[in-house]
Amino acid sequence: MKRKVELYAELAGILPDFKWAWTHSGPKSVLEGGTPVEDPATDLLNEILELCDPIIGPPAVRRDERGVIQAINLAPMFAQVAEYLGKELPFDGNPDYFSAEDYKGGTGGW
Repeated sequence: MKRKVELYAELAGILPDFKWAWTHSGPKSVLEGGTPVEDPATDLLNEILELCDPIIGPPAVRRDERGVIQAINLAPMFAQVAEYLGKELPFDGNPDYFSAEDYKGGTGGW
């Protein structure tokens, strides 16, 4: 498991892009002409899930019997990550829950 400061730094590089992609396009799971649609929001969400997999669990993610994620609930997911880090992530339930200022400079208090 990455150290908290390393995890926070990696998330700091992903979260602003994820927020933009999610609010502008949302997740896509459709095919256009049999080809998967490029989906930056889902790609970035997968990066976040990969980084935070050991931290997050129910109710943030629901997995099948094989451990494959079947559903994701963003609010509890980010709450679990913030609790683990001991640092509040700017999720307040509205679509503008990220602020670039929260992720620039410093070490986040560590």
